[in-house]
Amino acid sequence: MTPEEKITQSNGEIPVSQNMVCLTLPIKVLCYGSNVVTNHSYLHAIATPSPIPSAIFQYTLDGCGEFIQKRKKNDLPPGTAILVQTPSSCICQQHPDYASYHFVYFKIQGEAAMQIVEQIVKRFSNVLSFSKNSKCIRMLCQHINQLRASDKPFNVYAESSFAYEFLIALWNEHFSETSPTSDQIPESLERAIAYLEKHLSNPMLDIAALAKEANISKCYFTRLFRKFYGTSPRKYLLSRRLEIAMQMLINNRECLLKDVIEKCGFSTEAYFCYAFRRMYRKSPGYIKKLSP
Repeated sequence: MTPEEKITQSNGEIPVSQNMVCLTLPIKVLCYGSNVVTNHSYLHAIATPSPIPSAIFQYTLDGCGEFIQKRKKNDLPPGTAILVQTPSSCICQQHPDYASYHFVYFKIQGEAAMQIVEQIVKRFSNVLSFSKNSKCIRMLCQHINQLRASDKPFNVYAESSFAYEFLIALWNEHFSETSPTSDQIPESLERAIAYLEKHLSNPMLDIAALAKEANISKCYFTRLFRKFYGTSPRKYLLSRRLEIAMQMLINNRECLLKDVIEKCGFSTEAYFCYAFRRMYRKSPGYIKKLSP
């Protein structure tokens, strides 16, 4: 699975508190959500009337969707998303030839948001493609996982800040000539990432081993990795391990902590709990209680 597929399987919408709706912000998040459709019942006509323009970003994690605009159909496989201003005559639905459609989405309003959305859509259309290690997709999935794990009220100001950061990352990935795509990422880095994914459970996996797999020096590997993935190899490795840990904990209440630690390549329980709490702001034990 690619990193963005590690979104928590919990479905449904995370709405903003109603007493915050009246606030006027340059960018305002209305809700986040995720959904897994398996019976072809999903059909979203993006035409919700509103006196204030809004936009929806919807990214495919697994399966396939279908986007219909002016009788033209676009497939929405993993790695693609729609970005649409509402109301619109567009329709999004589960692809009739696929057994499932798993997606994550969020809705935004605000003058600043609409300006950025309009420019992106004008240049690239409503259907966007992303590399398998897209920074902004990783940001969104990780953020939704954190929201689901938190018992704090939806903070409209913090979400406005996140939405702005996300839109800028989205802008950079599509407008910057140096932004990474699957074609631009050097083969040496792709080998290192494949090696990392295969050996995540090895607590001895380190940057030196990844640099060796890439057949370049450790120093140059670190600089090259940061250029294409927007973070250090060490932080990337830790983030991937914690994402897998979150997935294991929230999907299986019966899983033992020692099995999670072993599967995710942590050397000690103390460090795992520290890193997990620092990233998700909750203990592993708390997350287990949320699992079905």
